[in-house]
Amino acid sequence: MIFCIALYIGLFTVATTKHVVVNWDISHITVNRDDYNLRRAIGVNGKLPIPPVEATIGDTVELNVHNGLDRPTTIHAHGLFQTNSTHMDGPAMITQCGIPPGDNFTYHYTLEQAGSMWLHGHLAHEISDGLRAAFIIRDKPGEELYHYDEDYLLTFEDWFSTEFADRIYHTINPNEAFPPPKSYAYGLVNGINGNVTQTLKFEPGKTYRIRLVNMGDINSFQFSLPGHEMHVIEADGEYSIPYAADGIDIAPAQRYSVLVKAHDTDAFNYQFNATMHANFIPASPGLSPRVYTGKIEYSAGAPYRDTRAFYEKPDFKWLNDIEMQALDGQPAMVPTRKLYLEIGNNLYSTGQHLDHINNITFAMPNKFSGLPMRRDTVSLNEFSYVKVVFQATAAVNFFHCHNSIHSAMGMNMVFIEGPDVLQKTLQIPNAMYEMCRKQGIPTIGNAAGNIGRAKHVDLSVGGGSSNGDDGEESSVAEFIDELVQCVKLGLGKAELENKLKRTIAAQLKRRSPSGRYSGKTDAEMFDSAVRFLKWLYPGSDSTFSTTNEKHIYPCFVELINFVAELVVRPPLDQQPTSFDEYPKQLVRSYNKTDVKPDNAEGVHRVDMALKCDTLNYNGLNNDDGYDKDSFQYSEEDLKAKDGRNDERPNYSRIFAVIEVKPSFSDANMLKGFSQLVEYSKNVYWKQHNRRFIWGLVSGGSNVKACVLGPNFLLASRFMDVTTAEGRLELIGFLVNWSFCELPKLGYDPTIRFNHKHGCFTIDMADREPGPAQTTYYLRKIVVVAERVFGRHTRCFVVGKQPPSSDENCNASADILIKDAWPEVSGSAEDDMRDESKLLERVSKGLTGRSEYEGLYPKYINGGRMQIQNARGEGVEDTTRTVLGETVWAQLGELPLRAHMRIAMSGVGEPLKFIKSIPELIVVIYDVMRCHMGILKHCHILHRDISEANILVRRDSTGVHGMLIDFDHAVDITDDGYAKHAERTGTLPFMSVSNLEDKPTKRTALDDWESIIYIFIWAVKSARKFTNIFFRNKYIHRSVMLEVVAAVPGMVGGLIRHIKSLQGMCHDGGWIGHLLHEAENERMHLMTWMEVSKPVLWKRALIATVQTGFFAVFSLLYMVSPHTAHRVVGYLEEEAVTSYTHFIGEIDAGRIENVKAPDIAVAYWNLDPESTLRDVVLAVRADEALHRNTNHHFSDRIRAKCESLFEDMNINSNKPHIKY
Repeated sequence: MIFCIALYIGLFTVATTKHVVVNWDISHITVNRDDYNLRRAIGVNGKLPIPPVEATIGDTVELNVHNGLDRPTTIHAHGLFQTNSTHMDGPAMITQCGIPPGDNFTYHYTLEQAGSMWLHGHLAHEISDGLRAAFIIRDKPGEELYHYDEDYLLTFEDWFSTEFADRIYHTINPNEAFPPPKSYAYGLVNGINGNVTQTLKFEPGKTYRIRLVNMGDINSFQFSLPGHEMHVIEADGEYSIPYAADGIDIAPAQRYSVLVKAHDTDAFNYQFNATMHANFIPASPGLSPRVYTGKIEYSAGAPYRDTRAFYEKPDFKWLNDIEMQALDGQPAMVPTRKLYLEIGNNLYSTGQHLDHINNITFAMPNKFSGLPMRRDTVSLNEFSYVKVVFQATAAVNFFHCHNSIHSAMGMNMVFIEGPDVLQKTLQIPNAMYEMCRKQGIPTIGNAAGNIGRAKHVDLSVGGGSSNGDDGEESSVAEFIDELVQCVKLGLGKAELENKLKRTIAAQLKRRSPSGRYSGKTDAEMFDSAVRFLKWLYPGSDSTFSTTNEKHIYPCFVELINFVAELVVRPPLDQQPTSFDEYPKQLVRSYNKTDVKPDNAEGVHRVDMALKCDTLNYNGLNNDDGYDKDSFQYSEEDLKAKDGRNDERPNYSRIFAVIEVKPSFSDANMLKGFSQLVEYSKNVYWKQHNRRFIWGLVSGGSNVKACVLGPNFLLASRFMDVTTAEGRLELIGFLVNWSFCELPKLGYDPTIRFNHKHGCFTIDMADREPGPAQTTYYLRKIVVVAERVFGRHTRCFVVGKQPPSSDENCNASADILIKDAWPEVSGSAEDDMRDESKLLERVSKGLTGRSEYEGLYPKYINGGRMQIQNARGEGVEDTTRTVLGETVWAQLGELPLRAHMRIAMSGVGEPLKFIKSIPELIVVIYDVMRCHMGILKHCHILHRDISEANILVRRDSTGVHGMLIDFDHAVDITDDGYAKHAERTGTLPFMSVSNLEDKPTKRTALDDWESIIYIFIWAVKSARKFTNIFFRNKYIHRSVMLEVVAAVPGMVGGLIRHIKSLQGMCHDGGWIGHLLHEAENERMHLMTWMEVSKPVLWKRALIATVQTGFFAVFSLLYMVSPHTAHRVVGYLEEEAVTSYTHFIGEIDAGRIENVKAPDIAVAYWNLDPESTLRDVVLAVRADEALHRNTNHHFSDRIRAKCESLFEDMNINSNKPHIKY
């Protein structure tokens, strides 16, 4: 009987489950999906859209993929749990190699869950180019958790007119305008243009399940069904307790199911609405949002029901997924490990983030219920956070932003869960190994394909080895392991001391037979070892705590200095024949810890710092007047060399900075890296020959090494000093540093101190390729590098001759050297943006034109610098050669920067030294005259006329202006404008100027508009009235700021309103935008009034200022609305700067971070526990938006494209009503 029952159950199971076979031939096709643009896309079986894949829970799905593309591809089943099959998940180079072109691969899915899923490509963001399809998994018949009569599917997609590769290039290119051309998408509903009406047929009295799947790239859709009640029952494949909502905001990758009960009559038809909103890029009338409608048909001839009141009801409710409750009743999970991830480092992070974890769903704990909802994709808006909890499984789960732009820019990480279990249980098919082998991708080793001990990051020039003797670090590490083993023996104190001393004495004798080390005795080495061994083996000392920073300081210092003693040096009786045999320097730690270094800018205390002690060998010293250790000192430090205190860190000598944290956590390590960035600014400030900087961050016993360059921060893997492997890695870094040549340590060997002449020399590359050929003598440093990430611009005043006996290093000179790391677009021969070439053209083009004499710098020589690689060859000094080819290839889209050094004649003072407004007018007149001359005679548009690029030059004839810095300049076409606007230069060039299919000409007018900003800067720089009146009372500053800021939107809206009435024509959408801006600024004012509560006389002052500005701005807007919007754009930029300082004052504790006022909490929908800082962040974001909007409006007026609707082909004479 039991056998019969079992047989029946088995037969029934087989009968109710099935094997679903799906065949996909993936290839490029040409389509016109939006009815506007014919473009290449990725289709399946020669078609787009790709038909949905449908199956039932319990089925097995076989997806046979043929890759007909010209590049690898993979497929990911989004939302599907890959239990025991993590290798089928799809992310390329994470769980599998890509399917090679022309190859086949089969994905096997066992369906253990029901819900609305989807399939999409997971390599090179093919999802954006069409490789996406719905994947619907239904409950078994009769086992549905909710009753419904029919099941509808609505898929939403954004469709762009260009391929993703083109969009991402223009988006992340800092020389392009933002947003780039054609960056606004059209919406597709069920795979076709959203303007083509979709029809859902309803029958009275029936219940319908509507599945809503956003398969888009970056755009969200808002869905509503006026006149009907929607109850959300599913989010991302997880069932929920029914949640009543009037509207649903569906971010890309999210899915919902709603139940809708049809009316009892078919007297009326209805419309559903799907509004697509741009993400990552600013909204633009007519381009985003785009509104699409579909039909709910009860009867073919029935009229539509008027549902306008639906959107006006005061209790209209949008879905809040945090409030949803899971249907299965699982209580909130208690996390056993916490991970903190911060996006944007507390800065303004552009756009909505769509955080998704492959392979799992996560719970979202909330205050509304003990049954938190689970899902796999959560939308995270700017200035917000989310807390999620998930159960770890044995899997490799890819965590990334599902906004393709954000993901391509690096918002990705991997959770490796249960690796020990995976190694024992996971069976990877041979076909997956074969795909890797065909493409030359290693299938063993670590993530980089390395086997055994990973080599350190190779930062040698040209990719040469940065290691010294291959076994050097191993020998040192093995000896320290011996010491650790001595401690682990658990000997008595006396026995342990004897054992350690014998071991140390034997090692020192073996390592340096002649006793040549830095003078430390066996006893001193023993004392050093005792101090650091308690860190390497924490259990050896009950008084030591790895969670106490001050306990770790002396341990770390002693370990570093102990290793330095053990590095091999030549015996006293043996003279080395070359520097390659032995270390060049010893890396040691300063003894003073947790101290503010000498000559520091700011108040930061450094936990620890390292220095390089140069090793000079007899017979190998230079005899040309150069000191071999001159690379590590600044001029003032060298002059006081004898009085130098080696105990205390000095920014002029620091080689690397160390930040120690009490324990290992992601938050602590992130904070440590942030502090290293701050310390590094001082190193760049004081060491004018630093190309990049080293650092170490320690969290408890875990250490990471990092290097900070012009546009990168690279970190090593964790090195746990309590393990032999971790110690080997750390000691390897210390030993390798001792063997490195100067360029590999981050120093510039072309800037050295010459003791013979008592000043620094700077080598200069001539125009022709080859080594540096000209040497200049430094007289004065006028600009120092003060940023870690940026162009690293330094400026030196130099002379061609060394100082004579009656002349010192500060003597006057008329040659200026600019040393920087600008972004470049390729080789020096092909780079049309090369500043040295442009400056040379300017010098030649204006030669003989006396009217421009002294108004521009004259090119002497220079260009891209070269440096010797490990093979003695001259190569360009770029970030690529700094990192080496292997590391560079792994970094993907990192922009290339080159070391540029240019010598030019003409020296002046910064614009801040101007003495009066008449002088300012003369200087600007000279600069603009020079600018127009360069435009006319040299066909070069400067594009960056700002206060930083204007010098004041004084001579016997009076004051003059000089235009400098051509690093943003461009060659222009004969008709006088640049071909493409780019996101560089001053704000007119950085503003949103490429209107859809209507490029705005970039003319000299843009540079003339910069004068507005210069005058605003001049007024701001004076700050006499504001500093006297406000001092550091930023709340009162904000009140006065918003009094002015609330005027332009109202004035512009009023004037355009009157024009619209008088002309009896539509305004093109401007009035609503301007009045919204005015209302937003008014709410800023109301908020700050609530916080500051000004007294009567201050209110009177506010009214007076407002009245005067209203009159002046009204006149300006009537005369030149284009200029008025440009002025507002600049003023809003000042507002952003002011609020940034405001935040800094709060963070520094000088302004109390009080609770946010109720008016702000209600207006910005802030958390009830929000603070003043949260309010300032929200206001700053508003001001940034107003800044961009006003520059955009100014560009539209210039382009004579004032209708904000015409790009959408909407009748501009009819208001655009958004439902």
